[in-house]
Amino acid sequence: MVCAYKQPPFHRLMRYFIAIFVGALCALNALIIDEAKLLNPNVLSKLETMSSELKEKTNINAHLLTSTNPNNLSLKELASTKFELSGEYAILVLVPKKIDEKTGKVDIILSNPDLLDKNAVLSPMPNTGTILPLLTSKRDDIYNAALLNGFADIAERIALSKGVELQSAIGSSNKTALTWIRYPLYGFLLFAIIVFVTKSLRKKSRIPSDN
Repeated sequence: MVCAYKQPPFHRLMRYFIAIFVGALCALNALIIDEAKLLNPNVLSKLETMSSELKEKTNINAHLLTSTNPNNLSLKELASTKFELSGEYAILVLVPKKIDEKTGKVDIILSNPDLLDKNAVLSPMPNTGTILPLLTSKRDDIYNAALLNGFADIAERIALSKGVELQSAIGSSNKTALTWIRYPLYGFLLFAIIVFVTKSLRKKSRIPSDN
């Protein structure tokens, strides 16, 4: 004979709270959180490897968070709900563009502004910035490329400042996507300068002489 067994309500309640506690603890200890589901598994694995190696060699936490930010928090507040903001850290936070918005949001939250030059990483110019030029490009897959390039730039800058080398760094290989953006941009600027100079010379040649 098979007897049915029903767990007492108190035990079920305890298991529920323990599961919530363990889940929250794991979330706070996570290195990379892709709530917005923007990244493919290979990129996620690479980001986690770089973050773990940087932590091991410098004791600095490098995190990445993507989120739809349903409660419209500031990016620093949003990061504080997902990570334990203690010690030295750099957190790359991205909220993708919503249907009714023209742009998304991206920032680097630092424990110390001297940890790295975040303005260089977030520069819109392709010769310095490693995130915004890709996010504003016409590529089909902007998020994987932009976040991998940006996070790698952050990790490598921190490692360099501490005098260590990351074996997981992607180095010059992360410049390829940006190179394809830089060349057309520089070509367009050169073309615009030539057109401007040509028009200016033509205008001057049309001005009648006083003599």
